[in-house]
Amino acid sequence: MAGIRRLITVTRDGMHNAFTDLIYWHDMYIVSYRKGAGHISGDGQAMVAISSDRERFTEVARVKVNGDTRDPKLVPMADGRLAMLVASWTEGVARRKLQQFVCFSDDACNWTSPQPVCDPDQWLWRVRLHEGRYYGLQYGAMPGRTFQRDEPERQHQLMISDDMLNWQSVSRVGPTDRIIGESDIAFQEDGEAWIVVRSNAGSGNAFFACARPPYTEWEVSELDGKINAPVILRHQNRHYVAGRARLSDMRMPDYAQPGQRTTGVWQLEKGRVTPVLNLPAAGDCSYCGFIEDPEGRICLSYYSQHAYIFGVEPFAYRMNPTSEDKPHGDILSKADIYFAELELP
Repeated sequence: MAGIRRLITVTRDGMHNAFTDLIYWHDMYIVSYRKGAGHISGDGQAMVAISSDRERFTEVARVKVNGDTRDPKLVPMADGRLAMLVASWTEGVARRKLQQFVCFSDDACNWTSPQPVCDPDQWLWRVRLHEGRYYGLQYGAMPGRTFQRDEPERQHQLMISDDMLNWQSVSRVGPTDRIIGESDIAFQEDGEAWIVVRSNAGSGNAFFACARPPYTEWEVSELDGKINAPVILRHQNRHYVAGRARLSDMRMPDYAQPGQRTTGVWQLEKGRVTPVLNLPAAGDCSYCGFIEDPEGRICLSYYSQHAYIFGVEPFAYRMNPTSEDKPHGDILSKADIYFAELELP
């Protein structure tokens, strides 16, 4: 039976805290996230918070490069160090000039200066260590074109590296007009790679792709559900994926309006997902970290605005407020980070 054992607030400070990742490393639970004035803003910076008891998290580091620094991803390295990937809109959020960076730490508190990696306008999302090498999916504009939200010609590439600094393309994955966003990759015991990737085209449902070594020929199918910023966890020989969902996809009543957002967990099988758990989340939300710790606890980090939508702030919230209804201040500029312990079937 799926359920939430415990849920705590990691960060609530009136800022827009979002886009999390989570690892267990050197006896610490480490959450990374972006902090800024809004969902997209030039003051965005990557934050690192740590805890030893899963009750109290302390912000211990921040990483900032020119522009809107965002979407930090943590990667435990084979040599014992910790890497963090961040992306930045380096020429301001309006121009959409993207650059990926990586920095390193021996203690999660002190980080090296971020170094640019990969080509401009290419977003290397989540990276996994497999058999001593680092794999991740990169997406962005086709060569010679600018990365834009309305850009129909995008590419997804499986990338590989030996040091997190120098990356090479292994293969293209999926149709460029439908597979266009965040992703995660999981390797099976027999070496087969599974990928779940966001799509905003058509139904908006996510896609599943799989390939055997050397990962050059991919089978692609559409999943039955919208999964933004997917993250995959293997637990007791089963796979689960967490991400932003439509409330209706989680077999919950869509009581507010069509497409109401939440944070969901699905059981993942080859080419198929089944919803198993809906977390307290609403508005601008999700972008999870998802781990099993050495004691077998299933832990998940995410962000959400549900506390502001449903009661923390001293004013009512309406899904489509008129100018007269809007409260003083910008409610959409506030989001909090959460840490949950889950029970999964």
